[in-house]
Amino acid sequence: MHRVVSRWLDHRGKWVVDTGPWLGSHEDAELWAGQLRALGYLARVESIASQVQGGGADFDLQGALAGMA
Repeated sequence: MHRVVSRWLDHRGKWVVDTGPWLGSHEDAELWAGQLRALGYLARVESIASQVQGGGADFDLQGALAGMA
């Protein structure tokens, strides 16, 4: 599973980070990331494998689970 993570500066100069939905194919995620880059966004593809292996933290999921506890 793969998703696109994009960042941009808002009108106050603060970074905004947005994550897209999980996609089944790396190629689909790269296509979407390329579209966002063409529009001027900083975009990268994130893989769920890196999440499972401890390569990064999924703060959205952690926040949602913490809110349910």
